[in-house]
Amino acid sequence: MRTTDFPRTTLALPCFVGLLLGAPRPVSADDAQRMEAVTVSAPAADDNAGGVFAPAASLEGSELRRRAATTLGATLEREGGVGNASFGPGVGQPVIRGQGGGRVQVLQNGLGSRDVSALSPDHAGTTEPLLAERIDLLRGPATLLYGSGLIGGAVNVQDGRVPEKAPDQGYAAAFEQRYDSALDQNASVLRLDAGKGPLALHADGFYRDSSDVLIDGHANRDGSGPNGRVPNTSARAKSGTAGLSWVGGAGFLGVAVNRLENNYGIPPDGEPHNVRIDLEQSRYDLKGELRAPFALTRKLRFSLAHTDYQHVELESGTAATKFLNETTEGRLEWHHEPLGPLSGLWGMQVAGGTLNSLGDEAILPKTATANAAGFALETLELGPWTWQFALRGERQRLTPEGRPAAEHVPISGAASTTWHWNDQDSVSLGFTRSERAPQAAELYSDGVHHATHSYERGTPGLRKETGHNLELGLKTERSWYRARLDLYHNWVSDYIYGHYTGELFDHALADFNPACAGDCAPVLEYRQRAATFKGYEAQVVFPLGDYAGGGVDLTLFSDYVRGRFDNGEDVPRLPPLRFGSQLDYSRERWSAYARVTRAEPQIHPGANEAPTGGYVKLDLGTRYTLRTDKAGEFTVFANAKNLLDADIRSAASYLRQYSPEPGRGAEVGLRWNF
Repeated sequence: MRTTDFPRTTLALPCFVGLLLGAPRPVSADDAQRMEAVTVSAPAADDNAGGVFAPAASLEGSELRRRAATTLGATLEREGGVGNASFGPGVGQPVIRGQGGGRVQVLQNGLGSRDVSALSPDHAGTTEPLLAERIDLLRGPATLLYGSGLIGGAVNVQDGRVPEKAPDQGYAAAFEQRYDSALDQNASVLRLDAGKGPLALHADGFYRDSSDVLIDGHANRDGSGPNGRVPNTSARAKSGTAGLSWVGGAGFLGVAVNRLENNYGIPPDGEPHNVRIDLEQSRYDLKGELRAPFALTRKLRFSLAHTDYQHVELESGTAATKFLNETTEGRLEWHHEPLGPLSGLWGMQVAGGTLNSLGDEAILPKTATANAAGFALETLELGPWTWQFALRGERQRLTPEGRPAAEHVPISGAASTTWHWNDQDSVSLGFTRSERAPQAAELYSDGVHHATHSYERGTPGLRKETGHNLELGLKTERSWYRARLDLYHNWVSDYIYGHYTGELFDHALADFNPACAGDCAPVLEYRQRAATFKGYEAQVVFPLGDYAGGGVDLTLFSDYVRGRFDNGEDVPRLPPLRFGSQLDYSRERWSAYARVTRAEPQIHPGANEAPTGGYVKLDLGTRYTLRTDKAGEFTVFANAKNLLDADIRSAASYLRQYSPEPGRGAEVGLRWNF
């Protein structure tokens, strides 16, 4: 039987399109207030996202607090088109439209996080969702402000560590305590913002401690291994930040210092290597803005960050490999005054640093990195039409110790247009041509990496990736529903991917051995091949009316991505088709939700990869807020996760054979804003 690329979508898509073309009725104010707090909208121009039409989502406020998890991937996985490339509970990178690693840029307040999470799936990110004020998901032309070849997109985590203004009441503070039974995890968060005269102060910190993940059944997919838990998945992390700014009518100038320590375990694969990662990072930020400093200039913004990162991979308590990454990154943005219907910004970005791995099992040579880029983003408003254009040119040079240097010059451009045919309906069309230079790990890796349970082999001489992405979006609002549909098709030449070759490395022989039957590591080699991706994200929200003094909304959602190489093989580790529904109830102080997600089996896992089964996940949650004049605002919340105790194995995870997602659990917590 011939299978289609979009299983079950032949029924789903006409339903969404039919809703998009429904009879017009204006949205009432009451219905608008009940709409979901997660807005799929354009970030404001002042946020430097520029994504006026990009199909971007923003998480903030109570919805961000509800979704905040241990990792960025787990926090965002309910967004349309976003998956979680987990590597045990301590690691979770966002996978956007099937893309991860260097194709998704994770930003900390507009600058790169500068950890090494993009180099390997076992490396944790250093952005902390529990401390975030807002998380923006960027696609389309806006991504070219921050990087080349971001065919997945960019994620900007904003935490306000460099204050840009003082609190209106002179100070604002928050404390949060939460407990998650599935991880036996305690997490504490404290934040303080204050100001006096021209000075503004920020301080924050968190502490998190968790035990092994609890599951229903065996950790290994074949039914072997420990029962009821995933061993070696405990974690402990802590962080502290202090920031100080001078704020005036002409702008601001501020600094911040952050220290992060994170020790987490890697789920075992049945072999005798018990691997933990001990991570440390110090980061120093300088940020400022001048408002209208001279003619034709709305503002000048600049930022600079120096990051000193290291982690040690411990095998049974003994240091095996140490990764060091010391980088400095700076950017300058010129936001010009509107020139009639034209508004935008131009800028430059430079970064440099040294990446190194040390130890008997070091897999990367010491590599110096130098990167310089220029970018521009312009928006043109012409009646019901809005046009957006972006351009980025970049030069990257990698200089490894003892090997030839690699230099690439990626050039990327994007254009999009949106037609607002009335106040409730719009259609957008966008095209992006982007180039991505290969990373050091893709070029120079060579050796056993116990944390990923593989022998990693880079390929010197890899060429630039070139992607061509076409995207169509439709949005509509009526009094009885709000809907959005995004379709995309991405053609990528010279797509770089990790391929399991079928070879085995025998640890006992310290050599490749096709007959290896003992302590063996599969060979993961970086290769290039033309690939095509296509998919969609869809969501419809139905306000069902008022009940018991509150509003009830029903949300239907679905997303899908399919990737193939030009030889017909499947692109490995892509999320499967998802669909589901969520029922929300909200009133002045109390809210609750019930969410059901169905993920289909991933029957296109890629060469030498194992398929994953489907599952149904049921989540419930509630929160209540009490406001007082003297003591501030108290919010208590409770979430029941994976109530059906489903065996969930992420198709995007390298460890899905050995490490399922957490089983049934409850999370309870208290937040005090004062």
